Amino acid sequence: MKLIYALPAILLFCSAASHSAELPVKSVPAFSGHDGLIPQLPPGMNVMAGYITIRNNSKKPLVLTGFSSPRFKRVEAHQTVNRNGMLGMQKQLSLTVPAKSRLQLKPGGIHFMLIGPKRPLQLSETVRILCETGNKQKVTFELTVRPLSSTHKSGHHH
Repeated sequence: MKLIYALPAILLFCSAASHSAELPVKSVPAFSGHDGLIPQLPPGMNVMAGYITIRNNSKKPLVLTGFSSPRFKRVEAHQTVNRNGMLGMQKQLSLTVPAKSRLQLKPGGIHFMLIGPKRPLQLSETVRILCETGNKQKVTFELTVRPLSSTHKSGHHH
């Protein structure tokens, strides 16, 4: 007798399961940014660094050619380089994220140089970085201001 009462529930479950297979699959964005951060520096600092992992899910390389932010006078991409034992930075005119891969902007490597904040950054504030691609598309990434002590363990400072 219990089986008769359970049968409608089983049929309802099977019906729902068969319909769920027909739902559209959520598409993965072609480009995405993860773990974007700006280490919070003392007030008055005119140059800061920004880090993020950029994922390219497309079948073509992503070439970023221009960088800006409404929060800074200028945004540049830089690569940390070692010249005869001296660390320095070299401006990058573009950044390339290979197809189906990622590019990690991190201390001691490639990173955003954020120049001339228009006002002091607040802890936990989200800053938009606007990037132009080689084919004139706009891509926006978000970086969050985090405490310096919890984000900057490499000794790489600006």
